[in-house]
Amino acid sequence: MNSEYIHELTPQALNEIPFHSDVKWIERLVANNLPFHLAVHKITAAEEMPLEYVETHVHVSPELNIILGNNDTFQFKVNLGSEVYHVKSPSTIWIPAGMNHSVMAISGSGYYICLILKEDKNVTYESLTRKS
Repeated sequence: MNSEYIHELTPQALNEIPFHSDVKWIERLVANNLPFHLAVHKITAAEEMPLEYVETHVHVSPELNIILGNNDTFQFKVNLGSEVYHVKSPSTIWIPAGMNHSVMAISGSGYYICLILKEDKNVTYESLTRKS
């Protein structure tokens, strides 16, 4: 039931968005027509995934990531500019507009939530994103 206030999350393959490759361990759900891009990723058995399933890219708007797993074994490799971080659950990652980045699960299971600000609800993820 989509309305002005309630929006269903619908499945979308990871490889349907720029600079990402599909992996069977990630189920991606998105909400459309919001004033921000919202994607919820359910990740299982991240240690079995190929490490590089996300290319470095940049957004014209700031991005907030939320990492929630059962314990601190749910971990990510995060590239922000020229810095590399290993981040465990529970954590958040703030990515300023224009910063080169990639975020990839490397172990455990849990949820990775991505929010990217948009100027209006009709803006697409593709128009917010470019190769770094």
